Amino acid sequence: MKRIFYDFSITHIVGRKKINLFFLKKIAVISLLLTALFGAIIYFCFLPKKVTFPKREYHYAICSTHTSEAAASEKSEQVRAQGGAGFVIFDQAYLVAVFVYPEKSFAQRVVQNLGGDAFVYTARRESVTLKAKNSVHAQTIGGTNGVIEYAIEQIYLTLISLEKSETTTSVVKNTVFSCSQKIKSLNKKLGKIRKKYLGTDVENLIINCERISTFFEVAYANSGELKLVLCKVAQIFINFTNKTEIV
Repeated sequence: MKRIFYDFSITHIVGRKKINLFFLKKIAVISLLLTALFGAIIYFCFLPKKVTFPKREYHYAICSTHTSEAAASEKSEQVRAQGGAGFVIFDQAYLVAVFVYPEKSFAQRVVQNLGGDAFVYTARRESVTLKAKNSVHAQTIGGTNGVIEYAIEQIYLTLISLEKSETTTSVVKNTVFSCSQKIKSLNKKLGKIRKKYLGTDVENLIINCERISTFFEVAYANSGELKLVLCKVAQIFINFTNKTEIV
């Protein structure tokens, strides 16, 4: 009977057949690549990630300032009756806004037309960084900024077009509805991760997204409230990661 000798060195011989060294090196390289790939997957999918929201400003055309809430409320009703937003902002005093603008120059033109004690009030958000549990959560959380900003911009543009008689109320309603659906879809994704962020700034963001969605649903049902709703949404967006008292 033929004897078979076993030698476990790299160039071992099993019955006089040599293992190909190139083949062994190839296996070693593939193993290293797979290890690196697995490490990358762990890093990108399961380790905590940072989500940064950029600076943002919105500019309100303020028509009057009041020391009492009652006086501001009365003035806001008058502004709404004249087609303005009548949004009340409290910042040391009660400020009644005609409307909100993404560009300061637009608000300045309105203020010049209003005259008197009218002025531009700028609501500002500095850059904010949040911590997500992993890259999947980071993508969902980070996506909120673009969706809400897009909704504000699109609705603002259609309202301006409506004032210039360049579009119709039905187009405005359709725009609001479309934006509302995008935010609803976003909220479904956020709802799935909410429990993992209880008591954090991320939870505040999720709550604010839900409130924005509710505001737009009201606006879709009653387009007359849209200017006021847009002012509220812009203010919530500025305070996106904080608890807000806007109702």
